[in-house]
Amino acid sequence: MINIPGYSITRTVYEDSYLLVAFASTEQTSEQTPKQVLLKIVKIGKSTTIENAKLIHEFNFLNGLDMKGLLKPNCYKNFKNMMVLEYEPIYALTLRDYWSKVTVTPDSYVQIMKSTVTRLQELHKRRILHLNIRPDTLLIQQHTDEVFLTGFGYAVQMNGREKQGESSLEGNPIYMSPEQTGRMDYPVDVRTDIYSLGMTLYELFAGKLPFTARGALDWAHAHLARQPVPLLQANVMIPSIISDIVMKMLAKNPENRFSSMKAILEQLGEHTLEKYTLIENGKSSIDRDDWERGSSGGNNLPMTSLPQRTNAMTASIENYQVQVQRTTLVVTDNIVSYPQVLDLAAIVQASEIFADHMNGEQIAEQFMQLIIKNAGAQRGLLIIPSHNQWYVNIEAKLESQAIVSSLQHMPIDTYPEIRRELVAGALQDKMIMQAAETREACRETSLGGRSKISGTALCIPIVIHDEVHALLYMENMLTSKYFAAERFHVIKNLASQALFALKSRSSAFTVGAQNYEERVIELDGQTEARRALTTREQEVLKLVSEGLSNKEIAATLTVTSETVKTHLKNIFEKLKVDRRMKAAAIAKTIGLLDEEERR
Repeated sequence: MINIPGYSITRTVYEDSYLLVAFASTEQTSEQTPKQVLLKIVKIGKSTTIENAKLIHEFNFLNGLDMKGLLKPNCYKNFKNMMVLEYEPIYALTLRDYWSKVTVTPDSYVQIMKSTVTRLQELHKRRILHLNIRPDTLLIQQHTDEVFLTGFGYAVQMNGREKQGESSLEGNPIYMSPEQTGRMDYPVDVRTDIYSLGMTLYELFAGKLPFTARGALDWAHAHLARQPVPLLQANVMIPSIISDIVMKMLAKNPENRFSSMKAILEQLGEHTLEKYTLIENGKSSIDRDDWERGSSGGNNLPMTSLPQRTNAMTASIENYQVQVQRTTLVVTDNIVSYPQVLDLAAIVQASEIFADHMNGEQIAEQFMQLIIKNAGAQRGLLIIPSHNQWYVNIEAKLESQAIVSSLQHMPIDTYPEIRRELVAGALQDKMIMQAAETREACRETSLGGRSKISGTALCIPIVIHDEVHALLYMENMLTSKYFAAERFHVIKNLASQALFALKSRSSAFTVGAQNYEERVIELDGQTEARRALTTREQEVLKLVSEGLSNKEIAATLTVTSETVKTHLKNIFEKLKVDRRMKAAAIAKTIGLLDEEERR
C-alpha cells in the first residue's frame, strides 16, 4: 500500500498500473479535524511523468468549471515524484464495475444512456471536449443512478481548435474516433465524444469490444477500416432501439453520427421498454422476465456482465486486456499530435520489417500491409511499369479480421474493381507538377453512383529522382473523406521502401547488408534517420518517465549529469521532440521502452 503523508488510506476503489484511487482519512492537526476524502495517486513507474502532467491538467482544467456531475479535485499535492489529487468522496462505481456487480435490465440501459448523454451534453454546452470517455471515466451512484464524469486529463476547450486530428491531448486508442487518427479529412468536435461513448456502450452492452487489436496503429486502423458487428447480433438481449442508436454513434463518417448529445436524447425519447421485440423479423421476442432469468443465469441466453476485474491490472490478464492498452501523450499546449505518433509507430514497424531477415518479396508484402494499416485503407495496390505497361505487383487487403497480401503480375487494364482514370490522373498530375512544380502529384475521388466501388480511392505516384517508378493505389469503402493529405509523405516513403525491396527480390535482406539505419524517411518536413535507442538511452528514458531529474538519473546510473544531458540530446534528436515529457510519451505509445509496451 502506498503511504501518503497526512493521509491514512482506508479502502482501494480502483487500481491499475498507473494510478491508485482510494478513500482516505486526513490526519488530525491543530488546524484540522479528520475527514474522509478520495485520493487519486500517481504510481511510480515508466508513466509517472506523463500521469503527473495529466493530473495537473485535470486540476487546472476543472478548477474554474462550474458544473454538476463532475468528480472535481479540491487540491493537489506533490509527494516525492508523485502527484496526488484530493476529492470530496461521492461513493460511486465506474460503469465497468457497475456492469460486473449489478443485474442490468432493459430499463436500466435507457436510464444509464440518458443520464450519461445528459451529462455530456452539459459539458459540450460549455464548449468542452472530454476526449477520454470509456467505462472507467464514467461513474454512477447506485442509490441515485446519477452519473459523474472524471478522467479530464485530456480534455480541451474547443474555441475554434477543432482541427482534423489535432486535439492537443488524446486518450485511450481503443475508444478514439476515426478522425482523431488524422487519417481522414474531418475535424475533432463533439461527434468525437459521441463515437467514444458509442465504443463504451457497445463494450458494456455486448460484453466485448467491437474490434480486437494490439497497439495504437492497429487500433487506429480498426476504427478506420473495420465495421463492427451490429450490437443486436453481438447480444440478442439488446433492445433494437438501443442497438440502432449505438451503431449510429459508431459511424465512420462523423456526419453520419448524431450531430450532438441532444440528438441522441431526442432519439431515446420516452422509451420505458415495457416489452420490446428484440428480433424484429417475427421469429423471436424476449420480455422483461426472460431478460432477468437470462441475466441471473437461469437460461443459456447471452450474458451482459463483463468479466470480473481484479484490482491489480497487469498485462497477464488473458481474456480482458482493455485497461493495459493506453495511449499516454503529454499534457502541454505544444504537444506532438497523435497522428504524428502513429506515423512514428509506422516507422518503428518499418525498421522491424527489415530486421526480420526476409527476402525482398516478403519485405515488400509486409510494407504493403503496413501502408494500408497506416493509411486506414481496406485495400492497397503497388503498380509498377514494365515494357510500357503498368502491372499490379502486390495487393494488400483487409480480409475478415486480418490484413493479408499477395504477389501479383496483372496488367492494370484487366485488373478488376479499380478506377483506371485515377491511375491515368496520377500520371497526368505528375506531368503538370513537373511543369509547374506547385502541386502534389496525386488524385483522390469519391466513389459512388454507378460504380461498383463505393467510398474513397486514392492513387499516388512514387517519384524517385524526378521519375515515376510506381503508383500506389488505395481504397476505403466506408467513407468519402479518407486519406488526409498530411499523411501522404509517410505513405509515399513506405511505398518507396516496398518498391526498393521488390526490385531486390533475389536478395536476402539484413539491416547490416542494406545499411537500413542510414536510409532516411521524411517526416513532417524533417529528415528522420530511424535509429533505435541505445540500451543506455533507453535506461535514461525510463528514468525520465519515472519523473527523475538529471541529477537523480546521474546518481542512479553512476554517470555525470553532463553525460545524462548528452543522452537526452540524442534521445530528443531521434524522437524529434524538444521536451522530456514528449519523449517519454512517444516512447511509451510506440513501445520503445521495452517489450512489455508492445502488448
